[in-house]
Amino acid sequence: MKKFESYLEEVKENNPDEFSELTEILSRYDTLKTSNDKLHENHKDRIEEIDTLTRKIMNEKKMMTIEKMTINNQIAKQTQRLEEIEDKKSKILATSDE
Repeated sequence: MKKFESYLEEVKENNPDEFSELTEILSRYDTLKTSNDKLHENHKDRIEEIDTLTRKIMNEKKMMTIEKMTINNQIAKQTQRLEEIEDKKSKILATSDE
């Protein structure tokens, strides 16, 4: 404990404009530790939030891919149907011309 006290005394002597008593150093330490703990907690919360948002984005991408494939299938079916109707139309026009 004496070693710790002598270290704090040295800090006080090297920084007379900031610290006039050992209690000021300890108080500063407590303030900084509390702030650091809050920052770590905040950081942890932001990481969890980012992970949640990343999962949501991935799920949304999957849903959009599925929707895109469904729409492409519908377009292909409608295109095939259009081609069949145009073939029938061409046959009917060819028959009516004869």
